[in-house]
Amino acid sequence: MVVNVVEPVDESTLDLQVVPNPLVSTFIDVFVVSRTELSGTPNVIRSFASIDSTVAVRQSEDDLDSRGVLIWTGGVQMELGVSGLVRFEAQAFTALGTDVRDTASVEIAAVAAGKRVVLAHEGVRLDMPPEALGAGTTVVLQVEKRVEEISPELELRRIVDVYPAGQRLTRPGRLAWEGVSQVGEGLYRFHRGTWTYLGNIDESVPVEALGRYGILRDHLPPRLELETLPGSEYAELVGKVVDGGSGLGSAGIRLWGNDEEAPLSFDGLTFRWPVPSELIGAEYRLKLEARDRAGNERIERIEVRGFALPQRAQLETNYPNPFNPETTIPLLVPAGSGWVKLTIYNAMGQLARTLVNRPIGPGRHRIHWDGRAQTGERMGSGIYLYRMETTTPAQTRSMTLVK
Repeated sequence: MVVNVVEPVDESTLDLQVVPNPLVSTFIDVFVVSRTELSGTPNVIRSFASIDSTVAVRQSEDDLDSRGVLIWTGGVQMELGVSGLVRFEAQAFTALGTDVRDTASVEIAAVAAGKRVVLAHEGVRLDMPPEALGAGTTVVLQVEKRVEEISPELELRRIVDVYPAGQRLTRPGRLAWEGVSQVGEGLYRFHRGTWTYLGNIDESVPVEALGRYGILRDHLPPRLELETLPGSEYAELVGKVVDGGSGLGSAGIRLWGNDEEAPLSFDGLTFRWPVPSELIGAEYRLKLEARDRAGNERIERIEVRGFALPQRAQLETNYPNPFNPETTIPLLVPAGSGWVKLTIYNAMGQLARTLVNRPIGPGRHRIHWDGRAQTGERMGSGIYLYRMETTTPAQTRSMTLVK
């Protein structure tokens, strides 16, 4: 009887990582990570200028039982003054004889006096004018495809590292993406722990220092938080625009009243629109539009049907319900209510999120919930309770998150 054993291997079984040294860009660290037992030491080949050479690696970690990895390390010292694509390939056999491989590469360029420097790697192009860096400097460009969620709004698509990291340019360079793009993608810089939007994916953006850049996708529009709607004693529209992605575009936020654009004051976070005297007591339509720099748009339509203020505090039914992933909770707040608290609890009665805990002016308010806990984690499917507390008895309703 013949028994065929199919070994469970995939592209993550053997992982080759090459990392240019942040301070000495001509030295490249090599790491080979295996997630299964190998029959021997992996073979690592460096290919540069049509010449192949072996990279010596030694095992630095043997922790397959607890961490699930075996690691080999090595390094390559590149010659000074060379330019071109450096390719690496790691190959090994598993203990059962399966051939596993992985590849990685970097683009290097030596700066010559009075010469422009251009590097291109995996769809990314970096163009630096003459004298942007000192002659003899070796610049390394490395692009890694990596998909992960950075924030509720931002998804990382690719990491772009340019070495020597932190080196400032005496003249700005330009960074551009020349590959296939998706709607909402843009070029960002990672600096001091934060991703900062530089420009749309189809634009070349200025580079003033070498370091970490990236291609990120902003897939959610700005959030509008309406704090005060017009009322007979509070004839003003007040709210906030919240965007944790690419940021608001040049238009920022705009307002229309009865299909005519209306002046709106906006300080970058809070917007205000006092009801003009000719509209007080009348019925009219409002449309708010907020657009981020990635092109995502949020529109809020408001029908104003008189200015009578609520006579009592009331927690109304959220909409949509059931919802995924966002919902809106309407509140009616009468004059003199003072401090208002709106909280979310799970079905076990545990506090999940505090949405409001501050004084709120009289009128009708709509509070947005993005389906996340206080810590930022997405909540699971289920029934949730939302509770409003004012100077009057607390009110509680239920809603359902469905994924």
